[in-house]
Amino acid sequence: MKLNLSTTSKTHFHNVFSNSLKNVRGDYLLDNKLSILKQTCDKKEQYRYQTQFPNINNFNVYNNGQKQQQQEQQQQQQYKYQNEEEYQHDPINAIAELIIHYIKSLIFIYFIHDCIFEISSSEGPSMLPTLSASGDYILIDKLSSKKKYRKGKVVIAKPQKLFFPVYEKKRNYKVCKRIVGEPNEIIDVPFIIDDIVDGQVVSYIQPYKVRVNIL
Repeated sequence: MKLNLSTTSKTHFHNVFSNSLKNVRGDYLLDNKLSILKQTCDKKEQYRYQTQFPNINNFNVYNNGQKQQQQEQQQQQQYKYQNEEEYQHDPINAIAELIIHYIKSLIFIYFIHDCIFEISSSEGPSMLPTLSASGDYILIDKLSSKKKYRKGKVVIAKPQKLFFPVYEKKRNYKVCKRIVGEPNEIIDVPFIIDDIVDGQVVSYIQPYKVRVNIL
C-alpha cells in the first residue's frame, strides 16, 4: 500500500516526528542529568560523612573487637584471682612466702649495718666528758670511713690484741678514741701519779702538747 502525501503533509509529518524525537531525547537527557546529579550529591554526602566520622565504617568491627578484648581481660582477671586465692589458702606457699620476706629483711638489715651505719653505746670513762660512762648511744658512720683522718676527730676502731690485751676476751668490743696526733708528730703528756683526796681520785694529767718531729 502506497501512501501519497503532499508536500504540506510531508512537512507537517516531519515536524511532528522531529518534535517527538526532541521531547524523547530531552526527557532522556534530563533523566540522565538528574541521575548524575544524584550520584554526585551522594558522593559528596558520603565524603562529608566519612570526613566527619572516619571510623564509622569500621565501627561495628572495632566495637566487636573491643568487646572481645574486654571479655578476655575479665576472664584473665578471674583466673588470676582464682589462682591468688588458691595460692593464699595453701599453707606451704604462705610459709614459703613468709620465709622469703624474712630473708629479704635480714639481708637488707645486714647491708645497712655493715655498709652504711651502725648504732652502738659507750662504756667506760675514757672519753669523758664527750661520752659518759653510763652508755651514750653512738651513731657510727661507715660511708666516710675511707676519708682522711684529721686531728680532733673521734674514730671507732677494732682493737688489736697485742696493743690492747684487755680486749682479748671482748672480741665484739670496739675502741672509741679521739685523734690527737698525725704521722711525724710527737705528743708530750706530763703525767704525775694520781692522789686520793677525801676518797676521790685527783688527776694530775695536764693538757697534752703536740710538736712536730722533724726527721
